Amino acid sequence: MAFLKLTTLVIKTLSKPLSKALKTRVTADPKMAQFVEAIGQKSHSFWSSITIRAAGHKGLRVKPLDEATALNQGADIMAEFFIFSVASGAMVLELVHSNSVKAHESKLKKEREAAEDDALRASLESIEERISQLERAQTDLLGALKESSAAARRDPDQEKKGETRSSFFRWGLGL
Repeated sequence: MAFLKLTTLVIKTLSKPLSKALKTRVTADPKMAQFVEAIGQKSHSFWSSITIRAAGHKGLRVKPLDEATALNQGADIMAEFFIFSVASGAMVLELVHSNSVKAHESKLKKEREAAEDDALRASLESIEERISQLERAQTDLLGALKESSAAARRDPDQEKKGETRSSFFRWGLGL
């Protein structure tokens, strides 16, 4: 980002001498000089009529500039337009770069969140599997307990042994 800012600053700085060179070159070429002179005349006419109307006058005609002044004013406008274009382009370049950096950061954040979601999902599946194993073990133990209880009911001698054992445990616990 610092490199981009430095580059745009250098380009903006170099655009001013380039605009002066452009101004000199435009005035030297006869076809371009006519075009730039017409721009100077239109600019003068536009701004003069706005000034006249702002002063409250209507219907006054604007006198055209002489060729040298119109050429100079048109060349100034071209030079300023060049500097403005360079500055605008640099600003758009910085904006595009900033947006691409934000998009990349957003993409990385989404990837991290997706990885975290996958890890949580895997952990949840593992926990659910463990719960189902414990439920099966509980069911097996309850079944075995019911079978031993049913067997003890069928065999009264076994029941007395169980009572003795449970009485012993009650005595040991102080119940």
